[in-house]
Amino acid sequence: MNRSSMRALLVCWLGVGAMLPAACTDEPPAPVRPVVSSPVRQLRPGSTVTVTAVVTEVRADRAFVLTDADLPAAGQLVVVSTPVTVAVGDLVTVTGTVALMDAPALQRFGVEAEFGVITVVATQVLQYPANTP
Repeated sequence: MNRSSMRALLVCWLGVGAMLPAACTDEPPAPVRPVVSSPVRQLRPGSTVTVTAVVTEVRADRAFVLTDADLPAAGQLVVVSTPVTVAVGDLVTVTGTVALMDAPALQRFGVEAEFGVITVVATQVLQYPANTP
């Protein structure tokens, strides 16, 4: 038995191997499956969600896009029934109902689209404006 094998055996024997199982076996570690976070799982039409994220695009006075690690990569479109003043960089907490909105419905909120989009129809928007110099 060479020195490296003896070290590996000693590490396993001391119980440290329980914390580092890959160090004690010749098998590669099992692949890690990504876990979809709670907000993304809840973005199903008809569900009510509360999301806190950063405004990354203002589409109209009643529509904006939020971006966060828990949201779809392209961001999440939010529409509001009354005009709201948000700016890129603002942190907001939005509560609303998820809906699949077609192009005509989105146009009522000032959003130009050619196809349906999963949208959060906000009933409440709490703003935490970005610091401006």
